[in-house]
Amino acid sequence: MSNNNSNYPNWLNIAKFLLNKLGERHLLLAMIVLISVFILQPNTSSTLCKASPDPLTLSRYQRQRVNRAEYHRLKIGMSLIEVQSILGRGIEVSSSSESATFKWQNKDLDESFIQALFKNSLLVSKEQSNLE
Repeated sequence: MSNNNSNYPNWLNIAKFLLNKLGERHLLLAMIVLISVFILQPNTSSTLCKASPDPLTLSRYQRQRVNRAEYHRLKIGMSLIEVQSILGRGIEVSSSSESATFKWQNKDLDESFIQALFKNSLLVSKEQSNLE
């Protein structure tokens, strides 16, 4: 019985190619790297890889809780990159050619969040709700 699944590379052909190009000495290392990359590649059916992800679903994967102290560190005129260095990546909830709104929502049920509006990648307003 032959399992011909086009989603999986033909490891034998890859091994032969690497053996010819790299020799026996580096074949094992190359195969470990290839297998690791294949195993660790994201699952395209996961929630995080959807074209239009649900912001509430993505908020579960943020780095940590946002808090009132971080909110007070945000200053009008800061760049998006500066804000993200404080709060993490965040979720872009809306955008246009000149502006974008990002949200950092805590994971738990208290529905606390920070929301920031950027125009030309500079912070122009910020708001928070229920931060500790």
